[in-house]
Formats: sequence, C-alpha cells, structure tokens
Amino acid sequence: MKRFFIALLAVRMLTSMFITTYAADLPVSYWNIAYPYRYLTFATDGGSFIKTLELPNGEYVSLDEFIPTKDGYIFDGWYNDPRTKVDRVYAVTMNENITVYAKWIDDGTPKTIPEKPIGATNEEILAFGNHIDEKTGVPVTALWVQQNNKLKELMAEYNENFNK
Repeated sequence: MKRFFIALLAVRMLTSMFITTYAADLPVSYWNIAYPYRYLTFATDGGSFIKTLELPNGEYVSLDEFIPTKDGYIFDGWYNDPRTKVDRVYAVTMNENITVYAKWIDDGTPKTIPEKPIGATNEEILAFGNHIDEKTGVPVTALWVQQNNKLKELMAEYNENFNK
C-alpha cells in the first residue's frame, strides 16, 4: 500500500512538472474551454443600437461594417476611451471582452429642443407632495412629512414617559 502511494505521488509530481514546463506552449487554458466566447459591445452614445457580438476567442473583427446613425451628427469612428476619444480603433482581436465607444461630430443642423414635461397633476402632488423640509430646505414627499410627524409624536411620548 505504501508503494502505491509513493508511485501515485511520483506520477503526480511528474505530471505537475510537465504541465508547468509546457503549459505556456499550449493554446488551450481553462478559461478558453469554460468560456470560449468573447463579447464586443458598441456604446453608441445616443446613436442607433448595435447588438453586442458574441465571438470566438481570438477572432479578428473589422469595425468598418458597424456604423450607427444619429440625427444631426456625423459618425467619426470607434474609440477605446469613452472620455478622451483619442485612440481610434479600426479592428479588434477578441482576446478579451471589449467595449468600443462612438464619437460624433455635430453636422451644424439646428437641433430640436425636447419639450419640457407638463407639470405634476393634482394626484401626483398629493401622492408625492410638494413640501420643503423646515430644517434643511430640501424638497420632500408627503409620505416623508407623514412619517416625520409620526416620529415627532412618538419621540414626545417617549420623552414624556422616560425622561423624567
């Protein structure tokens, strides 16, 4: 029995050494087997929707065929950084999940200003309230006012009974 465990330990050590030595040369890893797909997400910044692509690991994708539209703007390409939009991306290799961000240039046409929503109805005012907190000056709801008044009543009762 002892010889069996020693042989098993030796096989385990040799297997471990083989995997450690040659694993870098193997193209297959746990993550590639368990999760063989990568996702390419298009953040269009108000432009037309482009569905997220599910692609095999390592696939090369040209972004030239993915062009969104946006009224009053000209599409200027896909970029890596959503804020600076400096590094333009023309193609990607799907080694990880990637998000690309659209950049837009104003085409000079007058933009329509969205209409302001109509004021609250009487039911909405009753439901949500149009109250200002006395201490902070912050707008609060009718429910908040109700709960605050109930809390004041309970605190007054507590102080009357227990703070003598």
